[in-house]
Amino acid sequence: MRTLRNSLIAVGSLCLIFILLQSASAATTEEVIEKIKKSQAEMQSIEFDLKTVVKSPTLEPESTSHLAEEFVTKGGGAVVHHMYSKGGGKILRSLTVDDGEFVWWELTSPGSRVVSVSKYPSRKVRVSKGRTTWPWSEAVDTINETIREFDLKVTGEDTLDGEQVWVLEGPAKAVPTDDDMGKVRMLVSQNDCMARRVLIYDKDGKERMNTQFTNVKVNQPIDPALFKYTPPEGAKVQDRT
Repeated sequence: MRTLRNSLIAVGSLCLIFILLQSASAATTEEVIEKIKKSQAEMQSIEFDLKTVVKSPTLEPESTSHLAEEFVTKGGGAVVHHMYSKGGGKILRSLTVDDGEFVWWELTSPGSRVVSVSKYPSRKVRVSKGRTTWPWSEAVDTINETIREFDLKVTGEDTLDGEQVWVLEGPAKAVPTDDDMGKVRMLVSQNDCMARRVLIYDKDGKERMNTQFTNVKVNQPIDPALFKYTPPEGAKVQDRT
């Protein structure tokens, strides 16, 4: 009887230690958001695949893209922004290239031979308090907009495609203007602090949008050829510089 009691006490002690360790290692909402901000401040490049599924009669039901972005420092300490984005859905497809001097936007429709190309000045890179502010990034914008627009709380941890993620959930901060933004569920990588999946639900809890980020590479070399663009032969270029 004494042996059994001692065994139960030992098992109970191990369970208590495990619970305490789990509680101590669990990150708070404030800690996760701070990690996200720190990761963004140190980010110099990102590349990923994006897939968005929307349940709406007025939007593309599904779209896929490949995106890449980087900052490079040239002579005199000037910071240059490069960006590549190619993708779309069944209605429209687009290619955007920021070569550091100009932004080229190519728009086509499947089945059409008409190619529309617009040329804009390159996006300006802003530097504030020693930190570079990203002028554009689908991954960074998505995670920041989610933090701004929803009252997020860390509700747990999970595994997605073999990667440890934090689970953040919460309702919209403001009363939604439509029924498509009742609450959100966002999965954030514990490795690079970037979103891996963002699910938007309506006020009735039905899924309205599912955005997935895959093949995410942060601060890794990007093929320089992505940031070079030549308008296709016969395309009419609208110069908006």
